[in-house]
Amino acid sequence: MPQTLRNPPPGGIMEKYNFKDSQIFEQLEDKAIDGQLDYSNFPSAEYKYFSKLAKLGYNNRHKGWDIKICLELQEKFKTEYNREKQQADEYLNLSKRIQKNIMKSSELVNQIYKQAKDKDEILLLALQTIECLTNEGGFVKRISKKINLVES
Repeated sequence: MPQTLRNPPPGGIMEKYNFKDSQIFEQLEDKAIDGQLDYSNFPSAEYKYFSKLAKLGYNNRHKGWDIKICLELQEKFKTEYNREKQQADEYLNLSKRIQKNIMKSSELVNQIYKQAKDKDEILLLALQTIECLTNEGGFVKRISKKINLVES
Protein backbone atom coordinates (compact mmCIF):
# COMPACT_ATOMS: atom_id res chain seq x y z
CA MET A 1 0.00 0.00 0.00
CA PRO A 2 1.51 3.41 -0.96
CA GLN A 3 2.41 5.82 1.80
CA THR A 4 0.14 8.89 1.77
CA LEU A 5 -1.17 11.31 4.35
CA ARG A 6 -3.99 8.85 5.05
CA ASN A 7 -1.55 5.96 5.16
CA PRO A 8 1.62 7.40 6.78
CA PRO A 9 4.87 5.46 7.00
CA PRO A 10 5.52 3.50 10.21
CA GLY A 11 6.38 5.93 12.98
CA GLY A 12 4.21 8.70 11.52
CA ILE A 13 5.01 11.61 9.25
CA MET A 14 8.44 13.12 9.82
CA GLU A 15 8.55 16.85 9.34
CA LYS A 16 11.58 18.27 7.60
CA TYR A 17 13.00 21.38 9.20
CA ASN A 18 15.40 23.93 7.78
CA PHE A 19 17.86 24.09 10.67
CA LYS A 20 19.73 26.92 8.94
CA ASP A 21 16.70 29.23 9.21
CA SER A 22 17.29 31.09 12.50
CA GLN A 23 13.59 31.79 13.09
CA ILE A 24 12.62 28.14 12.68
CA PHE A 25 15.60 27.06 14.77
CA GLU A 26 14.53 29.36 17.64
CA GLN A 27 11.01 27.96 17.49
CA LEU A 28 12.40 24.43 17.69
CA GLU A 29 14.58 25.44 20.65
CA ASP A 30 11.53 26.82 22.46
CA LYS A 31 9.54 23.65 21.75
CA ALA A 32 12.41 21.46 22.98
CA ILE A 33 12.75 23.46 26.19
CA ASP A 34 8.99 23.21 26.73
CA GLY A 35 9.17 19.44 26.18
CA GLN A 36 6.95 19.59 23.10
CA LEU A 37 9.41 18.65 20.36
CA ASP A 38 9.81 15.19 18.90
CA TYR A 39 13.44 15.22 17.81
CA SER A 40 13.79 11.43 17.60
CA ASN A 41 14.27 11.47 13.81
CA PHE A 42 16.59 14.48 13.69
CA PRO A 43 20.14 14.22 12.35
CA SER A 44 22.79 13.38 14.95
CA ALA A 45 24.00 16.87 15.84
CA GLU A 46 20.46 18.27 16.06
CA TYR A 47 19.27 15.27 18.07
CA LYS A 48 22.02 15.78 20.66
CA TYR A 49 21.41 19.53 20.91
CA PHE A 50 17.62 19.38 21.21
CA SER A 51 17.85 16.45 23.62
CA LYS A 52 20.07 18.53 25.91
CA LEU A 53 17.64 21.46 25.65
CA ALA A 54 14.70 19.22 26.54
CA LYS A 55 16.53 17.97 29.64
CA LEU A 56 17.48 21.53 30.52
CA GLY A 57 13.86 22.66 30.24
CA TYR A 58 12.74 19.73 32.36
CA ASN A 59 15.27 20.56 35.06
CA ASN A 60 14.16 24.20 35.03
CA ARG A 61 10.46 23.34 35.29
CA HIS A 62 10.59 20.37 37.66
CA LYS A 63 13.80 20.68 39.62
CA GLY A 64 13.82 24.43 40.04
CA TRP A 65 17.08 25.18 38.21
CA ASP A 66 17.82 28.89 38.07
CA ILE A 67 17.04 30.53 34.71
CA LYS A 68 20.52 32.13 34.57
CA ILE A 69 22.20 28.74 34.87
CA CYS A 70 19.85 27.34 32.22
CA LEU A 71 20.62 30.18 29.81
CA GLU A 72 24.37 29.73 30.35
CA LEU A 73 24.08 26.01 29.69
CA GLN A 74 21.93 26.66 26.63
CA GLU A 75 24.67 28.92 25.23
CA LYS A 76 27.28 26.25 25.97
CA PHE A 77 25.17 23.60 24.23
CA LYS A 78 24.64 25.90 21.24
CA THR A 79 28.40 26.49 20.95
CA GLU A 80 29.03 22.73 21.03
CA TYR A 81 26.31 22.20 18.42
CA ASN A 82 27.75 24.87 16.11
CA ARG A 83 31.23 23.37 16.44
CA GLU A 84 29.91 19.91 15.64
CA LYS A 85 27.95 21.21 12.63
CA GLN A 86 31.03 23.05 11.35
CA GLN A 87 33.13 19.87 11.63
CA ALA A 88 30.42 17.88 9.85
CA ASP A 89 30.26 20.45 7.04
CA GLU A 90 34.05 20.38 6.67
CA TYR A 91 33.98 16.59 6.53
CA LEU A 92 31.19 16.68 3.93
CA ASN A 93 33.13 19.12 1.75
CA LEU A 94 36.28 17.02 2.05
CA SER A 95 34.32 13.89 1.13
CA LYS A 96 32.86 15.63 -1.91
CA ARG A 97 36.31 16.77 -3.03
CA ILE A 98 37.76 13.27 -2.58
CA GLN A 99 34.86 11.74 -4.51
CA LYS A 100 35.33 14.27 -7.32
CA ASN A 101 39.07 13.46 -7.43
CA ILE A 102 38.36 9.73 -7.59
CA MET A 103 36.03 10.25 -10.54
CA LYS A 104 38.58 12.49 -12.26
CA SER A 105 41.36 9.93 -11.70
CA SER A 106 39.17 7.24 -13.30
CA GLU A 107 38.78 9.46 -16.36
CA LEU A 108 42.54 9.97 -16.47
CA VAL A 109 43.18 6.21 -16.30
CA ASN A 110 40.71 5.80 -19.15
CA GLN A 111 42.67 8.36 -21.16
CA ILE A 112 45.86 6.41 -20.51
CA TYR A 113 44.25 3.28 -21.97
CA LYS A 114 42.45 4.88 -24.90
CA GLN A 115 44.14 8.14 -25.93
CA ALA A 116 47.77 8.24 -24.79
CA LYS A 117 50.11 8.11 -27.76
CA ASP A 118 53.56 7.97 -26.21
CA LYS A 119 55.45 7.44 -22.95
CA ASP A 120 55.52 11.14 -22.06
CA GLU A 121 51.74 11.47 -22.39
CA ILE A 122 51.20 8.28 -20.37
CA LEU A 123 53.55 9.57 -17.67
CA LEU A 124 51.81 12.96 -17.53
CA LEU A 125 48.38 11.32 -17.21
CA ALA A 126 49.72 8.94 -14.56
CA LEU A 127 51.14 11.88 -12.59
CA GLN A 128 47.80 13.69 -12.84
CA THR A 129 46.08 10.54 -11.58
CA ILE A 130 48.43 10.35 -8.59
CA GLU A 131 47.83 14.04 -7.88
CA CYS A 132 44.07 13.43 -7.81
CA LEU A 133 44.24 10.34 -5.64
CA THR A 134 46.66 11.85 -3.12
CA ASN A 135 44.94 15.26 -3.16
CA GLU A 136 48.40 16.81 -3.39
CA GLY A 137 48.17 20.00 -5.47
CA GLY A 138 51.28 20.78 -7.50
CA PHE A 139 52.49 17.17 -7.58
CA VAL A 140 52.51 17.06 -11.40
CA LYS A 141 54.44 20.31 -11.65
CA ARG A 142 57.10 19.30 -9.12
CA ILE A 143 57.69 15.84 -10.57
CA SER A 144 57.62 17.16 -14.15
CA LYS A 145 60.38 19.62 -13.27
CA LYS A 146 62.34 16.89 -11.56
CA ILE A 147 62.32 14.62 -14.61
CA ASN A 148 62.31 17.44 -17.21
CA LEU A 149 58.92 16.45 -18.58
CA VAL A 150 57.21 19.12 -20.63
CA GLU A 151 53.47 19.31 -19.85
CA SER A 152 51.16 19.33 -22.84
